[in-house]
Amino acid sequence: MINDELNWQKIIKIGASSLGSSIGTAIISEMFSSENSAQEAVKQAVEEICDRVKKIIDQAFLDHYVANCDSIARRLQGYPESGDVNILHGIYDDGSDLVSDLVRFETFEGITALVYICTLHLTDIKALSEIDSGYKATLSRCGDEYAALCEPRGDKLVYFTNVSVGDAMYANSGLYDMITAPTTSNSYPTLKYRFNFVDEWDENLDTKVHIYDSDPISLTDPLWYTESPGIPRYRLTEAGRNSSSIQRLYLSAKNEIISQRDTFLNDRLEITNNMRENIRKACDEWRNL
Repeated sequence: MINDELNWQKIIKIGASSLGSSIGTAIISEMFSSENSAQEAVKQAVEEICDRVKKIIDQAFLDHYVANCDSIARRLQGYPESGDVNILHGIYDDGSDLVSDLVRFETFEGITALVYICTLHLTDIKALSEIDSGYKATLSRCGDEYAALCEPRGDKLVYFTNVSVGDAMYANSGLYDMITAPTTSNSYPTLKYRFNFVDEWDENLDTKVHIYDSDPISLTDPLWYTESPGIPRYRLTEAGRNSSSIQRLYLSAKNEIISQRDTFLNDRLEITNNMRENIRKACDEWRNL
């Protein structure tokens, strides 16, 4: 999977690399280089991440809390041109409140928004410290506090991702054997195994369960199965289950569903592991402000 850089990652990297050296206005201009880039910056960043990891977004959270984050991004973008220090003071107060609100949401969206707003708030304090040296101590204190808040939450992003995909489920009893009756083209009953894993982040019942059916195999030996009225009509016998050809079918299909499940999960983990690393690097820089 090609993991193109997320906009969220770009903002976090700028904050991590520039807060200790560049001036505040330069950092802001680098973060929001185009006219409308801050319009819905946090909302779009959260949506982009959730889309990339195939997660249904918490719309209520997005509409309420992320809208407040976007307000801060828009005001911060306007500061370099206006030079109005009141903008920075307003962001300082509102940003502190917003961080306090977001720490309550230990969810995928909540953590993503929290790290973003901590970056913007530290950028705001950096700009204030260039006007009032008293804010240098505030910048150092908030850098330590935000690093302590965000770094362990990077691990939680990876944990949430790991548990978002269920284990591969495969047949281990006759209840799961799928045996179809003989047909005019095949005089033997036919067996295949059905395996699946569940995507816990997918709320669509039609796509939530990922299914894999094995290749069919004809039950050419009558000792491999029993037939009786009712459902299921056919059942594998112990002899059938121990047959080398049926065991090969079973193990091949089992390995295939495990491979599909692991590939699906690893595509997500590639993104969230990179996000965790971005957070760790940012926190290392924040502690040295």
